[in-house]
Amino acid sequence: MSDIEIRTRDKDGARILDVNGQLDSHTAYRLEEQIQASIAAGQPRLVVNLRQVEYLSSAGMGAMLKYLNVARSANGDIKLSNLPDRIDALMRSVGLAAALEIYQFEEEALARF
Repeated sequence: MSDIEIRTRDKDGARILDVNGQLDSHTAYRLEEQIQASIAAGQPRLVVNLRQVEYLSSAGMGAMLKYLNVARSANGDIKLSNLPDRIDALMRSVGLAAALEIYQFEEEALARF
């Protein structure tokens, strides 16, 4: 069974979601909950740090896309950082780089808000 840990921290006026584990159909709802809670708490500027993600399925991708327009309508955004090479290649190959901004480093993502 897959497992995931999501830690949140605030930095430079944004909320960082540090994701660790497998982001799939069994765990994607937990990322959705964190994104939704952050936006509801008035923090729509989100960086999802995927450095420690071992596996990403379409459900995991969907979790990030689901609230993208909600974050943007609240004057925020969802940006991705620190993607492992295989996940970065996957995101770009399926065209999600056009919807979600992808940055090599967290600091780059933070600077783009």
